[in-house]
Amino acid sequence: MKSSNQSTTISSNKKSFENFLTKQNFKNVNTAIEQTISKPRTIDIARRILEHETCHIHKQRNNIFFLDSVEVFAKNYVDTKFEFDDKYFFKNIKKYSEGYDLEIHNVDIDQYALNRYIESNFIKIDESLDDIENKREIFYKILDPHPIEEIKRIRIMLDEIFRIYIFKSIALIAYESTAYELCLNYHDFAMYLFAGSAVQIGYDRNDYFEKMASLNGTIASEARWAPQSEYRQQKKKEYLAIMKEQGFKKYAETARYIKEYIDTDAKPTYEYVYKLISEAAKGNLS
Repeated sequence: MKSSNQSTTISSNKKSFENFLTKQNFKNVNTAIEQTISKPRTIDIARRILEHETCHIHKQRNNIFFLDSVEVFAKNYVDTKFEFDDKYFFKNIKKYSEGYDLEIHNVDIDQYALNRYIESNFIKIDESLDDIENKREIFYKILDPHPIEEIKRIRIMLDEIFRIYIFKSIALIAYESTAYELCLNYHDFAMYLFAGSAVQIGYDRNDYFEKMASLNGTIASEARWAPQSEYRQQKKKEYLAIMKEQGFKKYAETARYIKEYIDTDAKPTYEYVYKLISEAAKGNLS
């Protein structure tokens, strides 16, 4: 028969072990996210966009120096543009809480509001990149150290490369702010540009998913099949209602259920259903 002291010790050890496992799991998840958002690496960008491996050794050195400079300027750009006004946030927290649903979102309402506020900051940074004059001085400083013949070669993809590093920097800020969904979204933007740069596909936030579809071949047919905004609105409301009725907590499990039991035809695809659910859950029903 175990003594009460033994039972207490075993219970204490079990709790300590469970805490240890929780910390390890948390650490592993964070490590995985950090490894994910570190990509694409500078060498990856050099190889894919600047045809690094076919370049002479001197041009290879220029490639790395050029990309390192772009990364530094991009990080500085984000640091100077990102502003967290805590007084404004708390004054307008109700505004940023709109669209929150306890049954859908995996965070509490305050975290949801914080994520939406941070996202509004990111959108402003994104939009500022459309101002050519805003970037002219930055691009001049990046290119100035290089000889004319090299500038002609490397400047062609400078805008896309700059945005890649911008989105990587934004993803890092989101990660550090525990806004993990935003973190992965902006990392997706960076990876889309990285993949599309080889075929000269530019970034436009207004038709991101359409371009992504064309590149990946997963949603392209949806753009032709369901162009009407009325259709999207109807489906978003329908999918959101299903998510609530079934008590699903994640977009992925909702999308799987809909494809298995509701919209079982080839169209809409799982990816398109997931997209509509995620938008509707954030309050975008257009």
